[in-house]
Amino acid sequence: MIILKSISNSSNMEQINQDQLFQELLKSPINNNYYQLPCGFDIESSSYRNKNGDKHAVMYIWQIGFLLNNIQYYVYGRMWHEWETFVSQLKQKMKLSKYKLIIYVHNLSYEFQWIYTHLYLTKVFSRKKRHPIYAESNNLIFKCSYFLSNMSLRNLAKERGYTQKENMDYSLIRLPCTELTKEEISYALTDVKIICEYLQDEINKNETIQNIPLTSTGYVRRYCFDYIKDHENIYSYQKWLRSILPVNEHLFELLYTAYTGAFTHSNYKLTAITLENVHCVDYSSDYPGIMCRKKFPMRFDRGNPKKLRYYDGLAKVMKITFNKIVAKTSHSIISQHKCSIMEQNDFETIVDNGRIRKAFKLTTVITDLDYDIIHKFYDIESEEVTELWVADYRYLPKNLILPILDLYANKTELKGVKGKEDVYMRSKNLINSVYGMSVTNPLNDEIIFDYGEWLAEPTDTITGLQKYQKGRKIFTAYQWGVWVTAWARWELLNTVYKIGNDVIYCDTDSIKFLNDHSKIIEDDNRRILKENDDVIKFYNIDRKLFYPKTFQNETKPLGVWDYEPDYQYFKTLGAKRYCFCYFDDYFKKKFPEEEYNFFITVAGLPKSSGKEAIIKRALEKKISPFDIFDYELENEENYTLTINEEETQKITISYHNEPFSEYVEDYQGNSMKVHETSFAFSEKVPFAFNATDDYLMLLGILEASTNIGGSFNPTKITRRILNEK
Repeated sequence: MIILKSISNSSNMEQINQDQLFQELLKSPINNNYYQLPCGFDIESSSYRNKNGDKHAVMYIWQIGFLLNNIQYYVYGRMWHEWETFVSQLKQKMKLSKYKLIIYVHNLSYEFQWIYTHLYLTKVFSRKKRHPIYAESNNLIFKCSYFLSNMSLRNLAKERGYTQKENMDYSLIRLPCTELTKEEISYALTDVKIICEYLQDEINKNETIQNIPLTSTGYVRRYCFDYIKDHENIYSYQKWLRSILPVNEHLFELLYTAYTGAFTHSNYKLTAITLENVHCVDYSSDYPGIMCRKKFPMRFDRGNPKKLRYYDGLAKVMKITFNKIVAKTSHSIISQHKCSIMEQNDFETIVDNGRIRKAFKLTTVITDLDYDIIHKFYDIESEEVTELWVADYRYLPKNLILPILDLYANKTELKGVKGKEDVYMRSKNLINSVYGMSVTNPLNDEIIFDYGEWLAEPTDTITGLQKYQKGRKIFTAYQWGVWVTAWARWELLNTVYKIGNDVIYCDTDSIKFLNDHSKIIEDDNRRILKENDDVIKFYNIDRKLFYPKTFQNETKPLGVWDYEPDYQYFKTLGAKRYCFCYFDDYFKKKFPEEEYNFFITVAGLPKSSGKEAIIKRALEKKISPFDIFDYELENEENYTLTINEEETQKITISYHNEPFSEYVEDYQGNSMKVHETSFAFSEKVPFAFNATDDYLMLLGILEASTNIGGSFNPTKITRRILNEK
């Protein structure tokens, strides 16, 4: 075990002993029995498959970092028994029977899988299986800094200006006996140094380490709650709020079922086609804008399902069945997984990449906003509402709107202002978390860790709702969060409906389309500005909060459509899969370091490595990368574009609780017997641009369904007429 000491921002290190380390660490300030000491932990490991093909992994270096009085301390070792000894010494020397020490780990789920068999745990808190937010071993507490920052360690260091993360070749098998280079040791130590630098900033910002919230959403919750508490009687506010909370068990289940996230989809008639001169618009701070200018449901009461029209103008959540429903545009908007579908032989069900185009009978739970949109996009023979709840629409409370507006104004006014980078970044991160705080499910399953096994125990609905209603820090109602995304879809899809079949692709708050539809965008913006002004007048709010100016004196209204740079070429293969290039003048100005004017956005595929793989193939075949980016037609048995694991750099992790002991050889030719009691196995995986047969047939890539998946249309879809009915 090695202990090093260095002045912050210095590459010079000196080795010290354990007594010297603890002598320094014991000088750490203490507040309310918590050491105010930035501390980070990390391990490095090698994954491999043994001669039997079993997935195994071995830890070859562990490292802990401490930052105190601008001096960085590092402790690292190569074996688990060294780590166990150091942790035992840490508990004893730092008097952790009396005081508490928090150690942050970036992506705790990974390190936790290794350490839980080397540490006695007294508590594990998690909202999702295998993703602990913190784990306690009496007064030694491990917390996850990824949940707090919501960024990779590399991006965190880059955005905050910390020590920059280094690179490592993970393909080489390293063992505890491997002679590590200076660069390899530096890579390991840099990770914990970044964590310590981040935590020092967080302690400074929160005054104490125990005040740091568990997650990034915790910051905005605290900010808004404190604003309400400082500007009105919080007890009166909460008393009113409790009177409108959806604590009826059946009502809450309907609202939970009606909740749907963002709308992301492509126009099937314009999918897998390279298109020219594509325009793009997106909303400025979409969800915060909706929360500030739209009206939301308050207290729900039961309605009469037979008298739906009687409740016009009220917010509604309903269970409804549509009979013989057929899309009447090239857009499909109803999510298949939110529906129960009854089929009939003479009325074929058609699914468009997870969204319904045609169904004989479809039952779902929706809001009144969804109901309005569905009737725009579908022909429906008949319908029946079987359950209905209704509520008044009102603006959100003024003292909930005002802190959101403050954050937006700060983000806008301080962007690019020298010396205000920290305040700008804080406002940006907070405004991006506003929506998350509004839709937290109060009935999350209780996740229990039982030494290797993760169990989910459903929360009793009635008990959970009662606890929710009595919450000491409640300041939002669950239905508001449901309506944030409902309003976002309603606004987005109304614009899609008006633009029509020229819409190629949309995702949450953006639309990519062909031809000039500026009048539609301008009309939308006029309506949004009027809604902003209505709220300003209703609550007597300072107009500047809705219309802040940048430091270049440009007004940036909240929630309006903004034009993004046009694409010279654009192609999508469906939701979260598209590629594009800019016009040359913009590309050369904006990306002077980039060699190729070609970009991709594909869920599950790293942008840089995916782009490199596609361009490499395009150069080899001497064709456009837009032709490579496709449901590749190499032969009838392999019709997907597959990027191999070396090209993708995409990592998947599997978790193993079975101990193993075996001899392994490292990349230097050293052999040793390794033993792990639990571990996480990492490996690169390929990425395939695959699709279901039904979707490929809808696109025209497959001609007809057969028992082997259909045959390819030799003309593919390049000959399809874009305006076909």
